[in-house]
Amino acid sequence: MGMFDQILTILGYVNLAAWILAAIASYKFRTIFKEHAKSWTLIMVGSIFVVGRQVIKLLPFYATDIGYIARYVVGGIGALILFIGFLNLYMEAKRI
Repeated sequence: MGMFDQILTILGYVNLAAWILAAIASYKFRTIFKEHAKSWTLIMVGSIFVVGRQVIKLLPFYATDIGYIARYVVGGIGALILFIGFLNLYMEAKRI
């Protein structure tokens, strides 16, 4: 494993930690801003899907075709849920 691969591995773990922190923060926002609880729940679920996308890279079957497909499908679902959650939050905030 070269130095570049080690840097990419470390950055992968940092990215994973950042998405876990985002899921925890959205859970806390869900309890703080109770009028927007549905939106923050969707954002939390989307963040968890993106964490799942990052975890797939750590599994042994990642190098196979099904690993690549699973990673992008899970990431796409997470991105869609995040988009719906933030759009819902925007619409709720605009209404209030």
